[in-house]
Amino acid sequence: MVTEIDFAKYDPTQQVISIKDISVGCDQNVYTIETTKAKYIAKQPKSELSKIRNEVFALKALHGQSLPVPQLFYHDDTFLIESFIAGQHLSDSGAGFAEHYRDLGALVKRMHAVKCKGYGEIDEEGKKKLKTEKDLLNHCINLEDPLFKSHEVLKGIDINSVIGKNIDLMCGGEAVLLHGDLHGANVLIDEGKVSGIIDFGDSLSGPPEYDLALLYNHLESKEAWSCFVEGYGKDFNEKKMQLYIFMFGTWLVSIDSIKPGGTRLDNYLQCLHNLS
Repeated sequence: MVTEIDFAKYDPTQQVISIKDISVGCDQNVYTIETTKAKYIAKQPKSELSKIRNEVFALKALHGQSLPVPQLFYHDDTFLIESFIAGQHLSDSGAGFAEHYRDLGALVKRMHAVKCKGYGEIDEEGKKKLKTEKDLLNHCINLEDPLFKSHEVLKGIDINSVIGKNIDLMCGGEAVLLHGDLHGANVLIDEGKVSGIIDFGDSLSGPPEYDLALLYNHLESKEAWSCFVEGYGKDFNEKKMQLYIFMFGTWLVSIDSIKPGGTRLDNYLQCLHNLS
């Protein structure tokens, strides 16, 4: 158990002062560990041990890239310890968000410069599970999900037809390192700048448009997206991004995470129009 950790096992020069449970989501136990030398984050998945593999893979790939991401201190198959990064969530930062999203765009662009072989998450042997981008799309969305057919917003949409018309967009995409859960709650702001990109438990490899669509689906402000693109640049396939927006948006609508009457639903329906 992380709450009973013997830190001397990993570094005999440090003694634990306190361990605090800061878990928020339902998939991992998360703790802050304060020692006589530093502060750390410990993560222990409740069931999906793949989150450890994903985060370890991403942080190792980003090591030495001069990006504000956690540094691995220790990991095994069941939990990890990484450096603590101070800051408040970008989604809670309020004034000055435009500059923050511009900075985030530049940082994500650098993260996407890390090339990968294969698609999807890594398996227990450290290999990519999927061979093509089409495999990635099929892995990410279950077209037979009954919620897609019964939901009030979705029941009139032929999801198979929309994806079928645009499936050629999934040919020959470049595989890069993806965050896999890119949104404001996983970006930290401290002293007026982006201090950290955190929580790589859903990291995988795939086309840049995958991450961009995830972020876009979480934004309520078009200004935030425009600022992000200023920092990131426009060298991505916008129509492919729209297909991923549609794919992720379909799932978010089905679980009522995107609600009627808001900007996010308008964005989803606009992508549907563009792809039809």
